Amino acid sequence: MIINITQQNVILVAVGAVIGILITLLMHRDVIGPSILESAKSGSCYKQSSDYAVTTSTNLANHLSKDGNVKGGLIDERRSSDNSDSYNNSSEHDSPASPDAAESESFKNQDMKLIHELSAALKQKLDDASKTTKDMELEFKSCKDRNITNYDDTCTCKAKRPCLKTSISENLDDRIKSLVFPPNMRIPNRYWDILEEMRNKVEGNYDLVIVHAMSANHFNESQGLLESLHYGIFPLLSNYKLIVYELGDLSDQQRDLYAKYCKCSLVKFPFEKLPDHFKNNLRTFSWKVFTIAAHYEQAQLLMWLDSSIRFNQPQTLLEVMGMARERGVQQRSLDQTPNPERTLPQMFEAFGDSPCAHASFKQCETGFGIYHNEPLIRHALIKPWVACASNPYCMAPRKQRDVDVCPDFQELGPLENRDIGVCMRSDQSAITIILAKLFREKMLHYIKGEWGWQTVWRHDDSKYFENLEKMG
Repeated sequence: MIINITQQNVILVAVGAVIGILITLLMHRDVIGPSILESAKSGSCYKQSSDYAVTTSTNLANHLSKDGNVKGGLIDERRSSDNSDSYNNSSEHDSPASPDAAESESFKNQDMKLIHELSAALKQKLDDASKTTKDMELEFKSCKDRNITNYDDTCTCKAKRPCLKTSISENLDDRIKSLVFPPNMRIPNRYWDILEEMRNKVEGNYDLVIVHAMSANHFNESQGLLESLHYGIFPLLSNYKLIVYELGDLSDQQRDLYAKYCKCSLVKFPFEKLPDHFKNNLRTFSWKVFTIAAHYEQAQLLMWLDSSIRFNQPQTLLEVMGMARERGVQQRSLDQTPNPERTLPQMFEAFGDSPCAHASFKQCETGFGIYHNEPLIRHALIKPWVACASNPYCMAPRKQRDVDVCPDFQELGPLENRDIGVCMRSDQSAITIILAKLFREKMLHYIKGEWGWQTVWRHDDSKYFENLEKMG
């Protein structure tokens, strides 16, 4: 076989390209989370119930391999997190410090200082919670001990993942570290740029920023929310801003009406700059987490509202806002379903936990939440929520349409002797994991389960804009 010089050059270029791709993938293993992807693709630790069959996720690495290095803070904290776990790997016998080593040591010291400061803030909140809220009853058992029928959380699992934690630590430093520096999740650099661009679409800083989003199929329902805000809530507020994200599909007439009457800043969500799991799987609600994170720094309090929320007793909202200032967060929670029932195991793995470590925690809702601008909430709640939303193996390990329908779990009793992860409530699943890891037995202090002052009115066919047009 005769190969001329030109052919040899082509072959060499092709081989070089393949090697370059392999090196790139190896460099990005900390972004992609290799052990998690092994589990997501092989399914050797998790067998979906035949009644709720799902398709295996394919080539998840492609979603993130193009995103490059990662950074570790919220918008205005733009240093790299590549060294965030450096203190775990340090040695007494390291070679003399080079400039890079000195920089790494500096990061290590900053990270340790941050962990201790956040732990102290968390301890104060937990001490305050003890004065008014009864501790939850927690039971930590492995999935093997619970005889879960479709998931193996033992260290011998064939998915080659790290051993999973089967309980949530009592040590506050450990809990903070697992959230602030999640070992399996990194946020690509360019995502911080996107969040900053989103924030810059709306000028100013406020005591309260209200964030909402809607698409054409929620256009009328959203009008009902606006009517509730305009007449019930806005008269009680000062120095506030309503920001509404358009998720697409609005007609020109709908967009014009909304901009005319919403008393808001109407902004398009930048789906075109983000991976497929943001737009193609809208019901993973990764976009919701990004809208919250983008504008969190512009407010003392940020409040998220779904289209279906209506306020019956507006004055009570001011009381809940006061609670959020003191406690850091107030999250809606009416559900009585253990989080592992409605969460795919890959999300728990992304946080380093066995699903069964969270069996005592009921899933929260994300139709309403208030988040206080303070370091603990910034680093240990908003940031890990963004990290999960950024990574498809955490927020969208399966096609959402295959896991969107949940059965009624309320009559099933304790989480024993049955399947877990039979459906997925992505944003709800993630915030529940974060709140459980952060607040543990004090979690009930930070969620709201009594909502007589607030109603969920889904599929409301409001004609608020039409009525305003008639009134001239």
